[in-house]
Order: sequence, then structure tokens, then C-alpha cells
Amino acid sequence: MAPEVIAAIIAAFASITAAFIQSRNTERSNRTTNIKQSDRFYTSINTSGQGKNSIVPDEVKGWNWAAFLIGFIWAIGNNVWIGLLCLVPYFGVVMFFVLGFKGNEWAWRSRRWESVKAFRNNQRTWTITAVIIDVLFITLVIVTSVPK
Repeated sequence: MAPEVIAAIIAAFASITAAFIQSRNTERSNRTTNIKQSDRFYTSINTSGQGKNSIVPDEVKGWNWAAFLIGFIWAIGNNVWIGLLCLVPYFGVVMFFVLGFKGNEWAWRSRRWESVKAFRNNQRTWTITAVIIDVLFITLVIVTSVPK
């Protein structure tokens, strides 16, 4: 293997490790979050990490690129165990899209987050890591498939 490819693989694993550590170090507190709704602010109790009882803020809902791009890796890091269904043949392809669509909500409900901002920052780190991993994987496939 070329030294550049090895360096790229090491960088990818370093990024995954950093994202995993950051997701684990998120402060778990009962602070309240200010959520804007209809041009007025009100304070709600942060219900993240309470499973199905969690109220998912509108700011959290939406597409999750990291969950879509690296499925089961993201699922393990965010305690979203249903994401392991990505490993099931044929069904896994559908599950990547389901994770992309519902991933933020499931991640919000699966563990305690300090705030919406902390959650979004964590998911942004996961997205950057996912893009790096996918680019490295595609590069590795191209490099190894070129005849010598």
C-alpha cells in the first residue's frame, strides 16, 4: 500500500475516535433550553435521553447526513441500536435512508444532551467524520481498482 493511502486511513480512524470521544464527553445535566416558537421565547425542560418520553425540539428534527453516510458506525456512537439493521442484507439499504430521516430524533431520545446547540455541534462533528470516511473509502476503492 502507498504511504499516502495508509496516512489517509490513519487520519480516518483518528477522526472517528475524536467524534466518539466528543459524543461521550457531552455534559449530562438538567439545564433548561430556550426554544424560539412563534416569535416568543419560552423555557422548556430538556427532555433528551428519556426515550419515547422525550420531546424533540423542532431545531433537532431534520436530515442527518452522518447517520445516512456511515449508518451503523453513527448508530453505535449515538446509542441508536436500531441502526445496526444497516448490517442486514438488502434491508440495510433502506435502513440508511430511515436513519438519515429519523436519526436526529432517535439520537436526541437515546441520551442526555446539555442543549440543542451541544447536540447540533456533536452531529456536525459526526457529519464531517462521515464525509471524510466516505471520501477515503471511495479513494481507496479507486486506488486499488486501477490496474498497475
